[in-house]
Amino acid sequence: MIKTKLVLLVLFIFSASAYGADTKPSEKSIKELMRVTESHKMLDNMMVQFDTVMKNGMQQAFKGETITPKQQKQIDDMQNKMTVMFKEEMSWESLEPLYVQVYRDSFTQQEVNGMLAFYVSPSGQAVIHKMPVVIQNTMTEMQKRMGPFLQKLVKIEKETIEQMKANAAQE
Repeated sequence: MIKTKLVLLVLFIFSASAYGADTKPSEKSIKELMRVTESHKMLDNMMVQFDTVMKNGMQQAFKGETITPKQQKQIDDMQNKMTVMFKEEMSWESLEPLYVQVYRDSFTQQEVNGMLAFYVSPSGQAVIHKMPVVIQNTMTEMQKRMGPFLQKLVKIEKETIEQMKANAAQE
């Protein structure tokens, strides 16, 4: 009888822990994870990058053209409208519910707890604060590789075109 109770107790503990492992995380724990990981700063950085990308894009689009002061004002007004719209649509207040839902659908409470434990640790804080630098350095290195890579692609393209022309001439 004691053996049966012990087996039932062990089964209960395992089933309870298995059930707990599959529970959806609470909104509070997800928001705490986002606070600890400074998720809102990613969006702030995106805002700055959007503005820079848009200005660079406009400069490229009108490169070599003479822009009148009236046209420049229209371009500036358009950029301002786009920036305001982007900031409204992509603000932390606007996107936080989306992030909460995605995290709830993607992680269990146990996984969120584990991430929280990591990100409050010194190693986790190092990841949070150094990752933007890691990403920037990676982008810089990738840009260095893109030049030679694109040259190789152009060479393959030219060789293929030449081969196609030679084959067409033989037919």
